[in-house]
Amino acid sequence: MAEREQAQHGPVLEEHELLREVIQRLRAAGSREDLTACLDEFRTFAAKHFALEEAPGGFYETVRTQAPRHQAVLLDLEDEHVELLRDTAELLAKLRSCTDAELTTVVGGVRSLTERLLNHEGRENEILLESMNTDLGAGD
Repeated sequence: MAEREQAQHGPVLEEHELLREVIQRLRAAGSREDLTACLDEFRTFAAKHFALEEAPGGFYETVRTQAPRHQAVLLDLEDEHVELLRDTAELLAKLRSCTDAELTTVVGGVRSLTERLLNHEGRENEILLESMNTDLGAGD
């Protein structure tokens, strides 16, 4: 059973790796046009990623079933999904309308957003790995 559960969570870890790649492209964007395109790509990918995590049978439901002690943290993480998507949309709007002088401030906001998301994803990975090792016996 533990092998089946590990195989089920493999795609979650792969999805998190893809998200880190999108974040790296976002951080490397040099021009306003590149930054806009990367932030838009990020928004699309993150919305899909968050929806999959929260979907019936998804990562969050699996953790709630296998390790209900994480319920409060999962609720906080779901709230963060909403905040991250909202903040991404706001940054995109600012990026499209800001002056060149304001661009530095927007870039700082993008960097802050990516740091928050990396922290968020790290917390999810900790829950996943801890649940697999403790609740599913994969560490045995």
